Amino acid sequence: MASLVQFSREGTVGVLCIDNPPVNALSPETIAALSAAFAEFEAAPELVALAVYCAGRTFVAGGDISSFERPDFSAKPYNALLARIEACTRPVVAALHGTVLGGGLELAMACHYRVAHPATRLGLPEVNLGLIPGSLGTQRLPRLVGASLALNMMLNGTMVNVAQAESSGLVDAVSELSPKDAAISAAAAHADSTREIRRASKLPAPTPGPDFFVAAAAEASKHAAYPARQAIVRTLKAAVELPFSEGEQVEAAEFDALRNSAESLALRHLFFAERETTKVPGASKLASQRRITRVAVVGIGDRCQTVVTSLLKASVPTTLVAPDGVSLQRELEQVRNALLTGCSKDDARFSKIEKMMSNLRGSVSLADVGDCELLVEAIHESIDLKQEMCSRLGEAAQDGAIVATASVFADIDVLARASGRPQDFVGLHFVHLQGKGKLLEVVRGANTNPETLAAVLRLASGLGRTPIVAGNSYGFIIYRMMDVYLREVDALLVEGATPSQIDGVVEGFGFPVGPCRMLDLIGLDVEAKAVCARRASGLFPADSSYRVVVQRLASLENLGQKTGRGYYRYRGREHADSVSLNSLLEQVAGEFGIQRRSEIPEEEISERLLYSVVNEGARILEEGAAYRSSDIDVAWMVGVGFPDYRGGPMFMAEQRGLSHVIDRLKQYGASRGDEHGYWTPAPLLESLATQGRRFKDWQFSVA
Repeated sequence: MASLVQFSREGTVGVLCIDNPPVNALSPETIAALSAAFAEFEAAPELVALAVYCAGRTFVAGGDISSFERPDFSAKPYNALLARIEACTRPVVAALHGTVLGGGLELAMACHYRVAHPATRLGLPEVNLGLIPGSLGTQRLPRLVGASLALNMMLNGTMVNVAQAESSGLVDAVSELSPKDAAISAAAAHADSTREIRRASKLPAPTPGPDFFVAAAAEASKHAAYPARQAIVRTLKAAVELPFSEGEQVEAAEFDALRNSAESLALRHLFFAERETTKVPGASKLASQRRITRVAVVGIGDRCQTVVTSLLKASVPTTLVAPDGVSLQRELEQVRNALLTGCSKDDARFSKIEKMMSNLRGSVSLADVGDCELLVEAIHESIDLKQEMCSRLGEAAQDGAIVATASVFADIDVLARASGRPQDFVGLHFVHLQGKGKLLEVVRGANTNPETLAAVLRLASGLGRTPIVAGNSYGFIIYRMMDVYLREVDALLVEGATPSQIDGVVEGFGFPVGPCRMLDLIGLDVEAKAVCARRASGLFPADSSYRVVVQRLASLENLGQKTGRGYYRYRGREHADSVSLNSLLEQVAGEFGIQRRSEIPEEEISERLLYSVVNEGARILEEGAAYRSSDIDVAWMVGVGFPDYRGGPMFMAEQRGLSHVIDRLKQYGASRGDEHGYWTPAPLLESLATQGRRFKDWQFSVA
């Protein structure tokens, strides 16, 4: 414990150093050590001031969030310590650097004065975890910077720079000295000052305009799924209207209620889950051993352009290889147009895009890829053509280079063998559905070595992508689970649901776009090709009604928004249920002997869509096609738009109870029939439920 916080003396100034790498997080142990060190200063009346700083690359960057899960968690010890610091009769000065966040900023505000390095950023981002500041941040911040800036910082999790912090009164001075020297110098100066010590809790909170809180509450209410936003407004109002001691009680009650809320539990789950995605057995310690500085992309079309633009946006030098000069010029122009979308020559972004394009060189020969450390095949979905191209890339690449495929459905191991370097082969699936558009599935083959994975994961992070490592199964993680999800969409439509009803349920659950609107936007020809690709793979179920609706719509050239008719009919951007679709659905129902219903409960729609996804996720885990259930949750949140405040499909299933999910699967199997095993619970799902365990308790072991 003593190593977490050190107390020393520099002449007549006490010096307190927090040293809890990597970000000096406030764990219960750190808080106890901090309290003990401050007690040493309290017991030394000959010292005239206290200088507080942090070792390493940042001041305290927040609390230890994992400690929030402890049954004995309490904010009271830390809050009591902050009260002692603020009540001190000798000046206490904090020197800030790096990112000063959450409990770190609350510590800084309890100190009497703050000096910051010019590159420092400060914020209270607890709202991103479904929480409010729990150590008087809601009460001290508005007294220092006013209600308007305090609301913006807390409601949006916004960080401010030093210029903003100094002009608002959050920071008193700026210094380029080291944190230790800046703290000691400022502490000594304040000790010599005759000015009265300034305590944030004693400052009056500036009164905002008469409609301020009405407007703030209205804005927060737009996000009803995030209760922390409403709590922030209430605690800020308490800071303005109530004495500090009463506002403290309001904040404590709001924080305690939120800490155990379903929304905060889900958001905290995803917070940790996103940090786990790059922790791959055998790979994590190798990330610095292999660098990818230049990439070659071979192919034409949308998928090729997606890979190239992603690389250029991250300033990665890229070689685009097309089959001939005409194709090459077209692809180069398409890439440029994609980057310029929504940008005019007068736009400040224009010069940046021109600089991006300077990192792109075009070629019609594989002889020009020898200086690349990564070569990506992005040609059409033909296994024969892909094998041939991977073989050629393996021959053209330098020793140690990685060969990859951007395929969504090809067998990675088949292509890896064709490349002649299976240890240095991966799949790279740039996911673009309805999520944040930042997911990259990194697909490992049977022989992909850990060093190769580490290098590609490092590149993915540099591209601003969230990487998820997937195993070599058809459709990987996202498309494999999306297939069962969309299977139920078509089945529900044939049984009597309407596209608007299904989309309404899904969007009401929290997805940004319902599945029918999503497919119409993507293009039903694209989706029908995916269905055909699965049939060609030999993995298609022996079910002639399987996803028949999307196939029939595509065959009729009803391709969605691009043709004005698909699951919906379109007039411009407006969409409405289609009479012709209903006629098609009645025809399909009669053809397959399916009894249509006049009413399908919303609960059934939700459960059939989501529990099918959970069941497939359990199969993926059992096969080792994902390392952990939290990877699946992140993939669905980032790639598909699963609402973050619900934590992802696997987390949601745990919260509802795995036994409940199994019961509902069996109920649908009994009522609809289970000839093809759609409703048979995955063995892993049943095993965990029987043992009273959760998905998070299980992890696939890689040999």
